[in-house]
Amino acid sequence: MYRLSSRPRNRLGRGHKFATLAFRAERDFLVRHEESGETQAIAHRDGHVIYLPHPMNITDFNAVPKRKRVKACRISLILREIVPQSRTT
Repeated sequence: MYRLSSRPRNRLGRGHKFATLAFRAERDFLVRHEESGETQAIAHRDGHVIYLPHPMNITDFNAVPKRKRVKACRISLILREIVPQSRTT
């Protein structure tokens, strides 16, 4: 069993996008559309970047399921572009 996550939409600002960069052990990166429930599995290979543009942060959930049989180390970096919302005083 795995948990699909979605970041708090109001904290990250409008129109943000992100990418995930993986090193070492290959794992599945799952993306599920919130309304349709359709899930897509992407092989997240060593050195590969998966880019998730806006509006995927609003319409989709993502997860990297645990793999008990995979014993190799895995490092994953999340890179986000966050544009602050202007505040009026």
